[in-house]
Amino acid sequence: MSAIDTWVRDFHARAGQLPGAQLPWLAGLRQRAIERFADEGWPTRRRENWAHTSLAFMEGQTFDAPDTSADAASEVATEHPATTLARLRADNAEPGHWLVFVGGRHAPTLSAIGTLPAGATLSSLAD
Repeated sequence: MSAIDTWVRDFHARAGQLPGAQLPWLAGLRQRAIERFADEGWPTRRRENWAHTSLAFMEGQTFDAPDTSADAASEVATEHPATTLARLRADNAEPGHWLVFVGGRHAPTLSAIGTLPAGATLSSLAD
């Protein structure tokens, strides 16, 4: 089994656990993307507009799905560099809307959304 086959197999094994998996439009986009990836493999410098970035090293990489339990999320948020960044932001009282994502997931305790401008909405894709 090639590395790409492994990636595709792992995607299908985890697709139902991804955020927004119950949304048909998002599931369809992901399905088309994984099919294209299965056909074409990793982007190459020849096919993409970057001239100096090779993704060939990704071919042999394997990754584990993150633990999505509340305990794991809390532990990651405590130890992750984003925590330090969020604390620096709070200490320096920088103006703006701060959304912090740790391990690909929104960390509300590290974020400071504040009051959004009139007409602006911030919500989950699931909403």
